[in-house]
Amino acid sequence: MTPIFGLKSRGYRPAKTIGEVRRRIAAATYAILRWGDRRLMGVGEVRRRIAAATYAILRWGDRQPMGVRSIIGVVFMIGGVFGFLPILGFWLLPLGAAFIALDIPWTRHRIHDWMLVLKAKSEAKPRP
Repeated sequence: MTPIFGLKSRGYRPAKTIGEVRRRIAAATYAILRWGDRRLMGVGEVRRRIAAATYAILRWGDRQPMGVRSIIGVVFMIGGVFGFLPILGFWLLPLGAAFIALDIPWTRHRIHDWMLVLKAKSEAKPRP
């Protein structure tokens, strides 16, 4: 009998008892759960980085002249329509709307409030 996928060469030996099979399954399950814990621990860091990037982009846009912000917002929203592409994404739609809202006087304060929330989120330490 030939080994499948070279398992024999890596030190694999078939289990001889049901108890050994159960121990191997438990060990594999534990390893998978530990890997999942490490991935979930990084979610807070990813959210913090997204908030920091969004804040930086909006801060940059706030410094641009009035008409330029609207053009950039429209371009972002067009890019958001192509959200299925790898670089462009659906996240560009709300960012483009925020750029356009910066040009509208009665919505500008809401974007500034959102920018303060984003700044606080980006500076906060991720929860364990």
